[in-house]
Amino acid sequence: MPAVAQTQPASLKDVVLTVYPEYDDPLGLGVPTVLVMLDGQIEGAVPPTTVRFLVPQGAVMYSAGSGPRANYVGGPPDRKPSDISGWDEISYELRTDTFVVEYYMPIQTSPDKAFSVEFIPLYDISRLTAIVQEPRQATNFSSAPQLQAVAQRQSTDTQGFNQHYYAYATLKSGQSLGFSISYTKENPAPSLEISNSNKGPVLAAVILGVVLLGIGVYWALRKSSSVRPGRDRVSRKGHGSEPGGDRFCTRCGAKLDKSHRYCRKCGTKGR
Repeated sequence: MPAVAQTQPASLKDVVLTVYPEYDDPLGLGVPTVLVMLDGQIEGAVPPTTVRFLVPQGAVMYSAGSGPRANYVGGPPDRKPSDISGWDEISYELRTDTFVVEYYMPIQTSPDKAFSVEFIPLYDISRLTAIVQEPRQATNFSSAPQLQAVAQRQSTDTQGFNQHYYAYATLKSGQSLGFSISYTKENPAPSLEISNSNKGPVLAAVILGVVLLGIGVYWALRKSSSVRPGRDRVSRKGHGSEPGGDRFCTRCGAKLDKSHRYCRKCGTKGR
């Protein structure tokens, strides 16, 4: 008999909680936000199955769908108030064993930022990694986990963002995992917008370098070519004639009259 899909997973594994303060603004909210993303796999259920997550009541959903992230398909999930004050419950049908959830939380507009990002799972989790990213042009950045991690480190990604990693072996259903984040950022633009604006001067410098290199090559070629034509012209005279044109003496270079077989200047016999 074919297996009957369970209505809900028993647990989650290899979950990644990503926190990007002031990263972008694809929804056009026009205020500073923190992007929160969840990725991971379900256990104890065969897709399609229903998955549930808690999100803050002030969260603006971007998407929730079936992964992996590189080609996930999603849309707005069902949403209702939860039994926990200040939190809503979202749910949707997961068609693969990998889930992807993304939402934005507005934060204060002042340059000095201080806020908390919290995650409360509705399933037991084995192996969770939390990543907190520093915004562009942020100073005095601090990210303090409210739950002690088994390991943590800091590194820079390929785009130059500083990222803080926190590893957790397990997290129980209903167990809160939070981060207190603070920093100062005078520029209200999101990190991606700042990154794109910085590309302008870099691109201009690259273009200028290419132009200067081209000018240098042009003048080098011009200088060398100014010597070669003289040698070419002598060589062409030495071969006695121009193809389809006038004839010249092979000895003295004087122009030969077509009606004479001998050079009028030196008497050399023409070809």
